[in-house]
Amino acid sequence: MLRTFSFSLSRESKTWLNKLNEGTITSWNEMREAFISRYFSPAKFKRILNEIHSFYQLGNETLVEAWIRLKEMLRTCYGHGLTKVMIVHIFYHGLDGPTQGILDAGGIFLYNTPNDAFQILEDKKFEDLVTKIDSELLIIRKEIKEMRDSRRDNHTLDDYLMDDMPMCEPHEQLMSKDITRISRP
Repeated sequence: MLRTFSFSLSRESKTWLNKLNEGTITSWNEMREAFISRYFSPAKFKRILNEIHSFYQLGNETLVEAWIRLKEMLRTCYGHGLTKVMIVHIFYHGLDGPTQGILDAGGIFLYNTPNDAFQILEDKKFEDLVTKIDSELLIIRKEIKEMRDSRRDNHTLDDYLMDDMPMCEPHEQLMSKDITRISRP
């Protein structure tokens, strides 16, 4: 891990690593500690960990949005040391009553194993994504239908006679019948 670590770095952190005196760091644990102390100060770590422990659902936030926000907080707090049980409890107790009710609809949420609780939350995230995609598709379908209806309603015979665009064969036949009917005395 120590040998490949440099490949995961870029810009400032790569420069920092290259400036280290050779032989200063001889193990992965030393590298880990040096990197964390350089880029993740104890004060920052403590602040983010306190934010995680005092997590609460924002007023306009959905269950899925709250879960994603907590996961992002956990990701930015490398080495937080929280177990899945602790994370589930922090999350659940930070939710408002109606949102807790959503999770408890299938039985008391906190009675699930930590892995099951995480899976339930990830499934909710997936369901939310599918619902959003379905909603977007319905809107797009409606807009396409409205555009087609609008085009159909706005085209008159004069539009077709003035248009230089080639038509498909069925339209050509329809137009020639209409023109024949109009040109007859």
